[in-house]
Amino acid sequence: GEEEERHGVPFIGKSGKELFDRTLNPLGVPREQLHVTNALLCRPDGNRLRELLARVKSDNIKIDKENVDRRRAGLDPRPKIPTPMDCCTPRLYDELKDARKVLLAGATASEMVVGPKPSITDLRGSLLEGALNLLPTGRMRLLWITRANEPRPPGPPLDVIATFHPSFIMREGNRKMTIAFQSDVGRAVSWFSGSLRLLEPAIRYQPRPMELLSFLYPNGFESPDIPASTYDVE
Repeated sequence: GEEEERHGVPFIGKSGKELFDRTLNPLGVPREQLHVTNALLCRPDGNRLRELLARVKSDNIKIDKENVDRRRAGLDPRPKIPTPMDCCTPRLYDELKDARKVLLAGATASEMVVGPKPSITDLRGSLLEGALNLLPTGRMRLLWITRANEPRPPGPPLDVIATFHPSFIMREGNRKMTIAFQSDVGRAVSWFSGSLRLLEPAIRYQPRPMELLSFLYPNGFESPDIPASTYDVE
C-alpha cells in the first residue's frame, strides 16, 4: 500500500485499521504480540500487480520461443524474467520457517504460501495443518495434512488460516464479506490459542442404498440415471 511504502511499515493504512483496530484488538490480540509482514515488499506503479504479472508472462512466452531458436543454434538460453513472487519468496520463507501459526490475508499471500489453487474464496476459513516446504523451483508450498491422525509431512511445521485481504473487503463494501473476514480472523485466534482442534467427522448414520434412493426420490423413480443432488451439511 501507499502508506506502507512511504513509512516502510506493513499494515498501517486503512487495511491495517480494519485488521487490527476493528477485528484483532477486540479479540484481545494487540499488534505488539504479532509478527506482521507483507508477502511482497515491492509496490508496482499504481499498485497494478495483475497488469505487471500479465506483462511478465507475455515477455516470458516470447523468451521461451526465442530460446528454442537459440538452442538450435548452440547458444545459451536467455533467463526468464522473475515475477515479484519469485523475488520475494526466499525472503518470505526465511520469515515463516520459524513461525508456527500464520494468518494469510489476501490472494497474493495465499498463493505464495499455499499455491494458486484452491482460490482464496474456496480456501478462506479452512484450518490447514502441515509443513512449509521450499521447492526446487524457488517457490514454497504448504503441504497440509488431510486426516486428523495423519503425521505432519517433513518441513517446518505450520498451522495456516487464509482469509480475504482487508483492503479487498473495504473496496467491495460487501457486508457478508466483512462478516466472513471477521469470522475467519476469530477462528484463527481460537485455533491458534488452542481452543479449536481438528477432528475426524463422526458418522452418525449411514443409510443403505435403497434407503438413500427412497430419500432422493420420494415419489418413486423409473430410471437409475435420473439426476440427483446430495448435500453434506456439517
